[in-house]
Amino acid sequence: MDRAAHGVPQGRYVMIDGKLTPWLLAPGYLDAVKFLNQLYRQGLIDPEFATVPTLQSFEKLWNGKVGAYNFNADGTTQNWLTRYVEEPKPVFAYTYLKGPNGQGGHVRPVMEDSGAYTVISSTAKNPEAAMQALDYLVSVEGDRLTWAGVENVHYKWNASGQFEWIPPFDDAVKLRDAGGYMYSVIINRGSQGLREQLYNDITREARQMVLDRTLEDAYIFGLPEVQKERGTILDDMEKDSSARSPLRRAAISTPCMRSSRRNIWPRAARN
Repeated sequence: MDRAAHGVPQGRYVMIDGKLTPWLLAPGYLDAVKFLNQLYRQGLIDPEFATVPTLQSFEKLWNGKVGAYNFNADGTTQNWLTRYVEEPKPVFAYTYLKGPNGQGGHVRPVMEDSGAYTVISSTAKNPEAAMQALDYLVSVEGDRLTWAGVENVHYKWNASGQFEWIPPFDDAVKLRDAGGYMYSVIINRGSQGLREQLYNDITREARQMVLDRTLEDAYIFGLPEVQKERGTILDDMEKDSSARSPLRRAAISTPCMRSSRRNIWPRAARN
């Protein structure tokens, strides 16, 4: 998968015989679509996957209406703990999918290219002050502020030196409404941020599983030639196919299978 300049994804590719090839043109892509089509026709994936709003899809998980969900571990077993209404609370297990050839895993996450870069405009009236602000935001103190909020308002350190949320901000939604960035950060500190330090065991193990089973991929800066030639045509075709395929007996979707345990496939950073 390419990571184009400025950290903005400009297409999805695999390396075949030393050449970047869009997923839509890669060998096996049609077989993958056929397999997902089979899951759809067997009722193993949510028939509303193409139309359901994101929040409502989350609610299906929180309310126990689905047994498997494709999302990152941070949200599923870390930030959303107060969202689940089932009793007893659900038990989570993570796994990863393999194809017929035994290949499976996740695209290698690259933290230094994990999103759009933060830059200072050439027309900034006071670039020195802007740089000072950025230096603060990437510091330990700035990281805590932008992720956890204000100390002794949203969180505190107890007598044992352990981190604690101050109610009602132990609810991720209320924290975000109050200005905390429960799901994102302004500048990613990689594995050194407060968010990563506070991961529970399940989340930590799931993220490590991703790192232990990464797929070889093509990492480049800048646009590949095929992207320059074809622009976003192939991406637009894939999105259109994903939305229309159920009507044509083909589907691409998130697995949504009911079981006594929830099997959730964490997603690597989409770069």
